[in-house]
Amino acid sequence: MKPTMPGITGTFIDEITADIPSANWSHDDWRRELDIMKLFGIDTVIIIRGGLGRRVTFPSRALDLTHEDDLARVFFEGAQERGMKLFFGTYVSTLSADCWRDGAWKREFDINRAFIDEVLERYSSYSCFVGWYLSHEVGMYDEGYVALLQHLAAHVKSITPDKATLISPYFMGKVLAPEGWLNPEDQAKEWDRVFSSTPGIDICAFQDATVPLGEQGDYFAAMREVCDKHGVELWANIETFARDMMPRFSPVDFRVLRDRMLGSAPYVSKSITFEFSHFLSPQSMYPSARNLFRRYCEYFGKDVSVFEDILLSKE
Repeated sequence: MKPTMPGITGTFIDEITADIPSANWSHDDWRRELDIMKLFGIDTVIIIRGGLGRRVTFPSRALDLTHEDDLARVFFEGAQERGMKLFFGTYVSTLSADCWRDGAWKREFDINRAFIDEVLERYSSYSCFVGWYLSHEVGMYDEGYVALLQHLAAHVKSITPDKATLISPYFMGKVLAPEGWLNPEDQAKEWDRVFSSTPGIDICAFQDATVPLGEQGDYFAAMREVCDKHGVELWANIETFARDMMPRFSPVDFRVLRDRMLGSAPYVSKSITFEFSHFLSPQSMYPSARNLFRRYCEYFGKDVSVFEDILLSKE
C-alpha cells in the first residue's frame, strides 16, 4: 500500500530514562544511533529532559552535579555534524505535579533559570540548537502549571528570541483519564485557556495515543483550530509504544501505529515520536522494535539494507 501521509521526521531522545529501561549506550552507540536516525529521515531531535531530579546530561554547577559525563555535547556535536535540528529539554525536579502545585512552581522556575543559563553558556555556539523543549507535561489547564510555563517561556524568549519553544502535552482522553476524560470540544477549551495565558509557546505536539484508536483525528482537528487561533504550530507526538499492553511500554503494533498516524496527518505540520531509540530503532534492546523498524521501512518504501553498514560497524 502506498503511504498516504508523511512519515516520522523527529524524535525525542530519552537519555535520562524514568519509566523505560536504560539502553546503557556509550557515546559511540549514540553517534551510531544518530547516523541511523538521519538515514531514516529524522531531521529533528528533542532532548526530553536536560536534567531530572539528581540526574543530568552534563556536568552541572547549577544542580551541583559536576561529576556527570557531558552526554549533551555528544548530541549537540552529532546533530551539528549531521545537519539535524536540536531542541534542548529543561530541568524537571520530579515527574509528579508536586513541582508546580501550591506555589512550588517558583522554586522550579528558579532552578530552571540557572540551569538554562548554564546550558547557553556551554552550548549556545551550536547552530543546530534551534529551540527549547519545556519538559513539564500536563493535559488540561492548571494554575500552577500555567504559572511555571508562563515564566519559563518568557525567560527563554527574553534571552534567546531566535529559538522556538516546544511543549508536548497529553490529551485527557479515555486512555489516560477513564473517569474524567474530556471530549475534543472540552479538550480544546482547556488549551484555549492555556495558550491565552502563555503567549510564548511556538509549537505544541500532543501525545497521540492518550485517546483511543480511531479518535485521534477528532482531537487533532479540535486542537488545530485552537492552535491556529493562538499562532501555535501543531505537531503530533506519535507514540511508538503501546499504552494498552502488559508489561508496559513495549513497541506498538505497526498496524496501530499506521492508523494513528493516518488520523493525525491531515491536521499537523510534523510528526515526531516518543521515541525512536527504544521502540523503533534497529539498535533497540527490544526485538519487536527491530521488527517494527522493518515494517515501517517496508510501508514507506525505505531500503533496509542501506542501514547494514552502520549496524555492522558496531561489531
